[in-house]
Amino acid sequence: MTRSLVIKVLVGATIACLVLAIVSMTMCSRNQAGKSVVKASATNDAAKDAAADQRRTDDATILSNQQDRTDAINAAPKGETGPASRALNCQRWMRAHPGKAKPAAC
Repeated sequence: MTRSLVIKVLVGATIACLVLAIVSMTMCSRNQAGKSVVKASATNDAAKDAAADQRRTDDATILSNQQDRTDAINAAPKGETGPASRALNCQRWMRAHPGKAKPAAC
């Protein structure tokens, strides 16, 4: 073999290795980018689920508080006003609903 042919083969092999290395690095970085997108999507879904759970909890608390106020109002005898009658009405309500939290109206 001639010297120039050996040099051409070595240069060609070196170029081929460099091209292969660049292509493999590009493919790996694309793979990593895809994984991070999937991971970010899963994190985003988890955050959305947590926010939805919190909204449901808040809605249930609001409805419970509204019901407590409605119950306290409905428990009050008609025509009675003033702090003493309100306290009496709250006591009546608490006796009628054992174990429940005190309504905000009390």
